[in-house]
Formats: sequence, C-alpha cells, structure tokens
Amino acid sequence: MEAAVKKQTIFFLICLFAIINFDLLADDKAKDNIKIDTTASRMIVHAPVANVRLCPKKVNICKLGKKTDKRPRCSQILFGEKVWGKDQKNSDEVHVRLVIQKRFDGKKWVGIPGFVNKDKLSKVLAFPQYTAILQDHLTPLYVSMNSNKKPLMYLSMGTLLETKEVNNHWQKITLNGKKYYIPNKTNILKLSCKVETNTDTIRKNIVNTALQFLNTPYVYGGRSFFNKNTKKPKTGVDCSGLINLAYLAGAGLVIPRTSRNQKRNCTILKKASELKAGDLIFFAKNDLTQRVVHVAMYIGNGKMIESSGSKDANKKKIGVRIITVEEKIGVPFDSIESEKTVTKTGKLIFLGTCLQSHKKIKKMRSLLFQEPSNPFIC
Repeated sequence: MEAAVKKQTIFFLICLFAIINFDLLADDKAKDNIKIDTTASRMIVHAPVANVRLCPKKVNICKLGKKTDKRPRCSQILFGEKVWGKDQKNSDEVHVRLVIQKRFDGKKWVGIPGFVNKDKLSKVLAFPQYTAILQDHLTPLYVSMNSNKKPLMYLSMGTLLETKEVNNHWQKITLNGKKYYIPNKTNILKLSCKVETNTDTIRKNIVNTALQFLNTPYVYGGRSFFNKNTKKPKTGVDCSGLINLAYLAGAGLVIPRTSRNQKRNCTILKKASELKAGDLIFFAKNDLTQRVVHVAMYIGNGKMIESSGSKDANKKKIGVRIITVEEKIGVPFDSIESEKTVTKTGKLIFLGTCLQSHKKIKKMRSLLFQEPSNPFIC
C-alpha cells in the first residue's frame, strides 16, 4: 500500500513540475508522447491570435475538459508570426518551435516549443521579411482597399508584418500568396537594421508602449492586446508577455518570452538607485533554486508597471496596473538590493537591464532579421 501511495505521489510531483516548468519540458513531452512526421515546415500564423499549448491533446496529465481546453498555455502567437512546425498524424495540431519567442535550453537560445491548432497556421516556402510592427491597440485588416467594408479581422499591437505602401491611403500585406490591406494612418514602427542611438528615447518608447496596456486583463501565457469582441482565444497578457510586447512594439527589440529567461538576458544591477525607466524587476523564490516567478517594468519615479495574476477584493485577477515599487515589495525604494532584498510575501528580488549598451540593443533588433534554421534538425 505504501509503495502504491509513493508511486502516486511521485507521479503527481512529476506532473506538477511539468506544468510549472513548461519551457523546460515541453519538447521532451512531444518526443515521448507523440509520433510526428520527420519533415518540418516553415509556417506563419493567419489568425489574429493563436494559443500555443504546453502539451498535445493526448497527454493525460493535462486533464482536458469536454468543452474547455485546460492544457497550460505556453504563449500566444500573432498574425504573420513565423514558426517551424511538424504535422502530427491523426491530430488537428502541429508541433511547433516559435521563431521570435526564445528560451534558453541550458546550452543555447532556442524557440519555445508547443502545440498549435492546424487551422491557425499556413505552410510557406519562405518566411516573410518583416518591415513593420503595429503600434495601435487593434488594427483593422481588410481584403480590399475599401474601408466601407467590414474588416476581415483586427490585429494586435506587436504584430510583425511585411508591408508595402500602395498609395496615400493604404499599405499592402502579402502573406502566403494572399493580399491584405491596412490603412496608411495606422501607427507602425518601421523596421531596419539601424537602431535609434539615443537610449533614453528607446526607454521612453518602451515605457509608453507598456502604459498602453493599463487595465488589460491578466491571461496566463497571454501575449496579445485585449480585444473585448474576441472570447476565443482569450486575449491579454501575463507578466512576461507584457514585457515582451512592450520591447517589441515600442522599440523593435526581441527579448525572451518568459520571466526566467528575461532575467538571463539581463545584466544584474546591484541597487534600485541604478534602475532607469524600462529596466526590469524580477521576483524569485527565496530558496536554492531562485526560480523567477514574476517580472515587472520600472517606469521611473519609484513606480513600476506589471501584469498581476493576484486577485483583488472582488476575487478578480488584477491585470495590468501601476504600483509603487515600495508598495509592491514592502521595502523602502532606496534600500532595495539584488539578491538580498526579500519582499513581504517572501520573494527574492533581482534588478536587471538589457539596455546597458548600444551593442546589446543592436543584437536584440538583429534577431528580427536572422533567417531561422530548422530547429528540428539537430
């Protein structure tokens, strides 16, 4: 009897570990539980937003509901986003590796693995060459140059596109042989290998973009601007999704997707007095693992912006808000130190910046233009 209980306990712990550490185990689960085709394809997203799930539908630990897909959401991918994918036999899902959204696998930076519904993806012979990032909350996408007609869909802030100006009113997007149009008045960040040389301007743009997400709902694994007219998939951001999109849409900079990997990408600052607008504050477990569980952005004047999954007095998740660093951490701002300060809830604080040099900033921009190799051939 004791042996059976012990086995059940071990199994439960393994399942819990897999869910918490999705960015470490998703690829292994794919290999262990699924038979996939040997050929990977270049694919792009043709839906406004698509969920990326931790595990395939076959994995029992996900405890699927009959009507609701309860599998953990790794992230979300946006219209036009690049992925490498493998079709699965007898499945309506694709095993994917994301291109823009990265994690560290212990040796190198790789695309986050996961599973996406086939009907959200299209195979392409070549990936698009991004020339613009959408900066409006939601941008209407049309199938013709006629704004009197109903838009085909609305695209989230942070959507990467290959655009070409047609006239004074429209820009054309060609995706997988199909033509789409967005109004020329759309706010976009034009992309090139050249990056703004004024770091203060970059920081300001990142912070201003993050502020546009105020009151956006917290969605675990969320990485999209909230669209009240879209119920499936849920739109919104988690803590690291907010940071990822703010850097991307605000300055055209690619940083890792998860808070743990965002910390790895940063140079650690010793004291809070070293923080500048756009720098990051990490909250980690105060134990031997020091595993990061939350991230927020410093916006200046002792304040930070975060997407909080904590619940308010009405038992609703707080979402994106501004709060003073002192109120959040429970320690006077000037006395906060990396790897020493512990919050009132027992979290260990790390302070970091990934804007420490122009060389670093250029490298984050260059990731948008690198031709991604097939990650399944390793």
